[in-house]
Order: sequence, then C-alpha cells, then structure tokens
Amino acid sequence: DGIRESATKAKKSEYPIQNDQMSFLAMRVTPNDENKLVMFSDTYDHSVVEGDDANKYIVIEVRSNEEFQDVLDKMRSNASIVKYLHKSLEYSETYEYLKALKKDTLKEEQKRLSSLDSSQRKTRSSTRKKSVDASQNRVLLVYPFTSDMNSLEDAALGLMEASGAHPHSHIEVDDQQSVSDSIKKTGSNELAASTVDISKKIRGRNHYLTIRKEDLDRLEPEEFLNDTIIDFWMRWIWRKEIHDSESVVHFFISHFFTALREDGPKAVSSWTAKKNINVFKKRLVFLPINESLHWSLCVIVNPGSINCNGNDLSCILFLDSLKAHRKGRISKYVRDWLNYEWKRLVKCDPLEAPFNNCTMPVYDPKIPYQDNSWDCGVFVCRYAYGLYLRRHRHFTRDDLDDKFIRAISQSPEFQFDMHDIERLRIEIKTLLEKLSANYEVMKKKEKQERKLRGTKETKACKRI
Repeated sequence: DGIRESATKAKKSEYPIQNDQMSFLAMRVTPNDENKLVMFSDTYDHSVVEGDDANKYIVIEVRSNEEFQDVLDKMRSNASIVKYLHKSLEYSETYEYLKALKKDTLKEEQKRLSSLDSSQRKTRSSTRKKSVDASQNRVLLVYPFTSDMNSLEDAALGLMEASGAHPHSHIEVDDQQSVSDSIKKTGSNELAASTVDISKKIRGRNHYLTIRKEDLDRLEPEEFLNDTIIDFWMRWIWRKEIHDSESVVHFFISHFFTALREDGPKAVSSWTAKKNINVFKKRLVFLPINESLHWSLCVIVNPGSINCNGNDLSCILFLDSLKAHRKGRISKYVRDWLNYEWKRLVKCDPLEAPFNNCTMPVYDPKIPYQDNSWDCGVFVCRYAYGLYLRRHRHFTRDDLDDKFIRAISQSPEFQFDMHDIERLRIEIKTLLEKLSANYEVMKKKEKQERKLRGTKETKACKRI
C-alpha cells in the first residue's frame, strides 16, 4: 500500500543527543520474498481486524541517525520501493505508526515473561521429583573459594575473555605508557604469585556468590542471563585487582542499582562506607542495570575529576544493546548517589550538589548491538570486559570531540559481533564448569582434613 518515512528523526545537534529519541521506519506493505521484508513478518499480522491499524504496519527501529540514513539510502536505491517514498510524516501523525512499534514491544515483553514463567514452572514442577529438584538446586560452587592461583587460571586456559586475553594484539600508542606504569605499580611479586586464598581477600557475606545448576542453565542458547551470572562475570574479570585498594576500577553487583532506585542513596551508602571505598579515586565505576527484563551497563568515568581544570573527562557512559532503557532517568539516580557520596567524603556544604547534567553528562557511544531478544546479558558482560581492558586509558575531552570513536567505537576491544557473543556465552559456561570441578576438589580436600583432625583429636583424648 505504501511506505512512509518517519519524521521522528532526531534533530541534528552537537553529539550526543541528551534526550531519549529514536528513529524508525514505518511501512504499510505485505512482506514477501520480492520486497525482501519477510524477516520483519513477525511484526505484521496478515489476519487484520477491521479498525486495528497497528496490525497493518511493519516498523523498523534504527539506533542512530547514521543508521537511519543508511537504511533510507538503500531503500531509495531499490526501484520497486523508491516510488513509495513520497512523504515524510508530521510529528502529530507519528502516533498512528508508533502503534505497531508499541504493540511489538509489548509482544516482546510478553515473550520474555513467558520464558521466565516457563523456567519457574519447570522449577516448581521439578519439586515433585526429588532427583530433578536436587539436580536443579545443586550447588556448583561458592565463589570466591580457596584455591591455588594456578588452578584458577588453568580453568580459563583455551578461553579468550575468561583468560583476560586482549582481542587484538594492537595497543594504542598513547596507552602504552599507562599500561607500563600499571605493571610496574602492580609489581612482579603479585604477578608471580602461585598460591592465594582468594576467599580471604574479600570479607563480608555479601561478597560470596552461590552458583547453582539452575544458574548454569541460563547460559544455554536463547536463555536470559540472571544476576548471579552477571555478578560472577564482573567479579571474575576483576579477580586480580579486586583486593587491591589502588585499583582504578570498581564493580558493583547488580543489586546495587536496584537498591539505589528503590530506596535512594542513603540505602546504599554502607556499600562504600563500611568497605572504605572512595569512588572518586576510581577511573571507572561499573553499574550493571536490570530493569523491565533487560540488561544494560552504566559506567561512571573519572568522577573525581569533576572540579578539575585538566583534560580528563568526567561523564557517564551508557551501553545498551537494545537502547531499551532510558539513560536520562537512570543517570539521574547515579548523579544523586554521587552527590550523596561527595557530601559524605568531601564534607562539603550540604546544599552543594556538583554532579548534574552539565558537569556529569551521559553519553551513549556507538557500539555493537544485539539482533535478538535474549542476549542483552551477554552483551553487558562483553561491554564490561571491553571497558575493563581499557581501564588504563585516560578518557579526555578530546574523546568527546571525537564522539568516542577512537576511545570506544573503533577500539580493538569493541570489535565483536553476534558470533563472538555466542562464543562468550559458551565460554562463561565452560569456565563455570571447570571452576566447579576445582571447587569439588577443594571441598573433598577440606573434608579429608577435617576427618584427619577428628581422628587425631580422638586419639589424643584416648591417651588422656
């Protein structure tokens, strides 16, 4: 029937756009092999109910003005389609076309809920069968646990991200000195350490993750990752620095932002105060976000440089593989928390709130995106890994002028695709299985040692 361009293209302005706009193409056309729109047929209902215009349109959401223009140019080059590109919509007309997008979004949300409900039903039904129930709830490992460092690192042998391997051998020239300085600061003794009780490095019950069989099952294809897997991965890639107070990064578990959003900054103040963590001495602070059955990653950059006149850039990087979360709303929670921490640590005027839209803006650089509905958690793991590898790089105002193209978009650490995401999902599962085997060895050894101590104590009592 026709194809119309949306007039909701974001206005050209200085990068980045601070509000949460998006671009989309709305098509009123029957998908078929000839027009090559079959891939979008799941958003088109051929059995249209009279008056339900939402079912008559296909809506393609695009992630940037550049991508919108690219798609539009390709459509204009198609002789069978270009004749329909005759009108741009007025803003007031877009609501009619957005019905299809809204309906598709609700359908996707129901799909996610159904997937979770199905998993929960399986768990509930399995309680009737003790063997299945025991299998699902079986503890694979409690991380971190006592082990020699060689055994832990051996679990990552043959894996890429899990072993800390750089995706490319190339390191930018301006990064070489900072990386070299970091290695000198770390010291050869720590790098050569062969045995360590990592469970003693991290105090507090909240630091331990219990990983069960049902958590491991989340790493099967087309499954949604849960908080246990996300938190484990963040802790794993940070494992060599997690106990180092001089580390330039800090990872919060996923529950941190949930508590911040629901109960405010005061509710999470103990997360830093009791552990003597000063986030203003960190270069990168990672916050995994879980809202509306979707994962994204918020990274605070150079929060301590906010009042400095140097070239370091203070900002929030927002990485979302679906652009589904509202970065403006989430960044407001983060700034409120930073202002609370600033008052607590800097002891400034209670009315002073230095973190705002101008001093701590939020940016969403161009990054790889997912093309399905279930890999958002794996993308968050990969985003975190990419930025962690760049922790020794200084983010400056020059990066803003460059739209983060050199710092992130075109950096070696962010050159990955869906095949890499599929591989990473398998890799995390393999890592957990290997660590579980190490954990079982450790538990058996502890059991034998307890038994031996008990035997010795019994013999001592008999002699007495």
